[in-house]
Amino acid sequence: MRPAFTATAAYRLHHAECRERLLQMPRTLHDNARRDGMADEPLFMGVRDSDPAFQQTIRDARATLPEFRRLLASPQLGDAFPLVKIDLADQQARAVLWLIVRGVQAAGFRASIFEIPSEFAGYKVGDVLDVPETAVLDWMLNQDGVLHGGFSLRYQRALLPEEKRAEFDRHIGVLRYH
Repeated sequence: MRPAFTATAAYRLHHAECRERLLQMPRTLHDNARRDGMADEPLFMGVRDSDPAFQQTIRDARATLPEFRRLLASPQLGDAFPLVKIDLADQQARAVLWLIVRGVQAAGFRASIFEIPSEFAGYKVGDVLDVPETAVLDWMLNQDGVLHGGFSLRYQRALLPEEKRAEFDRHIGVLRYH
């Protein structure tokens, strides 16, 4: 299926430009990790699904989906990349992944894969998925370094020692948490 931006007039980006930027993102994330001396570390740490604080991040994300939708409809969206986090599985693998939102639907989002572990046989970078709101584990929008949403990221950051938090913020491109 061909990726396409649909939804409100405020949520338009030129397809070719966006696709190019989308395909550059994994390389940019890796380059940032290497520059920050973190190339051999995972971008995100693992957490237990059963952790009550982690479960709260999911409830918070789902409760604030109307805010995410308002942000997506905003004319000030600009170059921000909105993301949703889902639990994705095929016959070979399962992982919690961030997907880039390509469009808004009545009861969910159209989102595409921009990074995926090689163990997945049924999915590849660029695949577009229909994501119902009930499947969203988190959402985020990094707008000029200001993070909206990102409840699981905030939780992961809170688990870090104070002296590692600025490095984490730099790594994910956040200057301020909204």
